[in-house]
Amino acid sequence: TLSELAKFGLPAILIPLPNSAGDHQKKNAIDVEARGGAVCFNQNESSVQFKRIIQNLLADTEALGIMRKKMGQLFRSDSPKIIADDIRKEIKK
Repeated sequence: TLSELAKFGLPAILIPLPNSAGDHQKKNAIDVEARGGAVCFNQNESSVQFKRIIQNLLADTEALGIMRKKMGQLFRSDSPKIIADDIRKEIKK
């Protein structure tokens, strides 16, 4: 999902699963948030807080524009090559 969001420069509110393997969803969501492309929301927070986040984002088109740009900057078109190169390195070990 993060790759698709980045490819199209779509800002997001990310709600990571709390029981994902190695807590990877939370780590990724926090990283994307720190880079300015998304807002990370803990599913244990109230629906009132979630609604407030949505309202604030919709009211601030400038912030959404910045988030779009930041999310788009996260896209790596060369990621398949990077993954393939890493696999080749592992096979050679």
